[in-house]
Amino acid sequence: TATPQGIRAQSKIIAVNMGNEVLFINTNGKLVKRYELNNQLKDIKLYDDGNMAALIFRDKIELIKL
Repeated sequence: TATPQGIRAQSKIIAVNMGNEVLFINTNGKLVKRYELNNQLKDIKLYDDGNMAALIFRDKIELIKL
């Protein structure tokens, strides 16, 4: 199993960076979304009460709706 490389939380969403993917989990423990990564992630920011996430890479930012 992989070790989490970073965790962010806002409102009722927890984002867990697993290195090759980001898991978005609600506070009830249910997986909301799984996002596979092609590049090395630098940071995760959650917005709009956890309904939007910004995945920050070295050369780009990807916005995803949860």
